[in-house]
Amino acid sequence: MVTILPPWWATWYTRTLLTVIAVLIIIALYNYRIRNIIKQKQKLENIVSIRTAELETKNNELFTKAEELNNSNLLLENQRRQVEKQSNELQLKNEKLKELNLVNERIFSIIAHDIKNPFNALLGFTEILSENSEEFTENKDEIIKHIRTSIVRILELTENLLMWSSSNLKGVDYNPTSYDLNEQIIKNISFIKENSNKKSIIIDFKPKNDAYVFADYNMIDAVFRNIISNAVKYSKLNDSISIAINKKEKEAIISVKDTGIGMNNAEIESLFKFEKVARKVGTMGEQGSGLGLAICYDFIIRNHGRIWVESLPNIGTTFHISLPINNSTSTQIV
Repeated sequence: MVTILPPWWATWYTRTLLTVIAVLIIIALYNYRIRNIIKQKQKLENIVSIRTAELETKNNELFTKAEELNNSNLLLENQRRQVEKQSNELQLKNEKLKELNLVNERIFSIIAHDIKNPFNALLGFTEILSENSEEFTENKDEIIKHIRTSIVRILELTENLLMWSSSNLKGVDYNPTSYDLNEQIIKNISFIKENSNKKSIIIDFKPKNDAYVFADYNMIDAVFRNIISNAVKYSKLNDSISIAINKKEKEAIISVKDTGIGMNNAEIESLFKFEKVARKVGTMGEQGSGLGLAICYDFIIRNHGRIWVESLPNIGTTFHISLPINNSTSTQIV
């Protein structure tokens, strides 16, 4: 029996070998592909890492520039605000200076006018004394009366001028102390007693217990002297003036009330303003510069108080002054 063998390429071991070779080739190709993919991935990762680093560097640079720009903007904004603030302050100072110049012109105009008249009167009377002794003898009482009126007018004007200059000079001492209002008011009533007696005016004041305030004695003394004097000046014969002290929790309120000729609204509005100084003749022809109440207002504000007025024509006037009772309340400026 003859056995015919297949050709070698058709044998099972050849097929097995070819199969193994094919599998190895496929595995080699797969591994090659995988390695290429890994290399490309690493390459891409390196590129991405480099680009990322470059972007971070650029971002940091941009952030730094943004911060510098922001700081520059803040600096410019601060400079702009400072310039604007300085400009506003300068404008306010210029306006204040213009206002002060107008006030000074107004005040010196009043002083120049008011001081000339009594001096001219004194000069005229001294000429009568030196040249016309007979006329002096005949009209002695009248001439002495006019001389006294002129001297009182000059004294009053000088006092107002000194008060005004004191209130406007920088560095004027403000020396608050705790003191009794009763003594101060009684003293000022006695100062104008002669003038009130001429008009038969009764001044009623009942001292109040524990009437202490914390203020500058000299400033408030000038205020009371001016206000009580005005009450007499603008009161008629046989009128009355009443002065009262009322205490609240943190302040003492002093009211000076007269039954004199009173004021209208326009007069009230101009009382405490230097730029609207108005002169008003008293009921017996007493003259005034109109400066006193404006100065009083300034003194009251410096003492952390308030001043206001109520008045009706031909009915009378009441001035109210509020002053702090102790040091703790004097820090609140009204």
